[in-house]
Amino acid sequence: MRVQVDKRQLDGSLSLMQGVFSSRPAKPIEGYIHLWAGEGALTLLVTNADLDLRVTAPAEVTSAGAVLVLGQLFPGIVNNCPEGPLDLYTDGQLFRVEAPGAHFNLQTGPLADFPELEFIGPGDDAVVLDSKKLLTALENVEYAAGKNSYQATLRGIKFELAPGHLRTVASDGFRIALSEFEAEFAGKREFIVPVGAVRWLVKMLQAGDTEARVAAAEGVLRVRCGQADLNIRLLDGDFPDYWRSIPPEARFTIELEASDLRRTLERVDVMTDKSTHHGVEFVITKDRLQVLGESGLGRAVSELAVRSFGVEQPISLSLNAEFVIQAIRQVKGAVALGINSDTSPIVLSAATPNSYKAVMLPLRI
Repeated sequence: MRVQVDKRQLDGSLSLMQGVFSSRPAKPIEGYIHLWAGEGALTLLVTNADLDLRVTAPAEVTSAGAVLVLGQLFPGIVNNCPEGPLDLYTDGQLFRVEAPGAHFNLQTGPLADFPELEFIGPGDDAVVLDSKKLLTALENVEYAAGKNSYQATLRGIKFELAPGHLRTVASDGFRIALSEFEAEFAGKREFIVPVGAVRWLVKMLQAGDTEARVAAAEGVLRVRCGQADLNIRLLDGDFPDYWRSIPPEARFTIELEASDLRRTLERVDVMTDKSTHHGVEFVITKDRLQVLGESGLGRAVSELAVRSFGVEQPISLSLNAEFVIQAIRQVKGAVALGINSDTSPIVLSAATPNSYKAVMLPLRI
């Protein structure tokens, strides 16, 4: 194997793989990057228990071939090489990296042990999606997914494909986030993507083309975007029936600028008791919102002007300030809070109807 590749392009390909391999992999082969040179390109592959990733970089191939290099070592070497062309080639049991003024010799891994990986192909029943809309739908809900191992399917993001749209949903049992966008899809399909693997899907969409091809079958989500292919092993089980937790309509609604509310909550949250889940009190009147936070160390109060609908008497409820801050980061412009009572779920969305909403339970303090 002998190939010449631009350092910057190779560095960009390797950055997509950062974190897939670890210094202490569950299986030794998962600590390696598979390099294959051929057909005018250098193809890089990595795998672990959760996903497979393939990235292709254009290259001048003098001699085709493949080699395994340590994932903890090779990216750092490439990153620290000077800008310009890199010569990569095998020399017996060694893999050599040559750059202007620098060269490196690396031990290679057992090539025969690397598994055969299959990615999305022409025969797969794939749907073509707008990659930027898919990226937004993931970023809108990722924060609400469960993080603990005992939460089973809540540790994933649910995809719901139906004729005309795709919806993403995440919940940790205390809040729900939903986002959807229009998509040309003829059937109906649902699956759950582990939130830990979403990180690489997001990176791939950020760096890729305007379109992404997506197919899900036999417990695997396959995605192609730009020069990258990704397989994610899906979660087994059923996602909770979240619709039962979403109020059909609100008795009271207030509207205000999302950025103003976020800054107010960040100020007041400094004084909250973290042992009570960042609890703050919302006191709502016809034209004002008062936010109060306190702990054994002191008390903070801040007020904002609001537009209200249906509010005739003061309403008081307690919310997790951190949850509200995370939810309104997804809203640009004015935000609307739909309220029924101090114990019923509240619905947060953009004041101008769009495809995102968040639902959360008030606290009982």
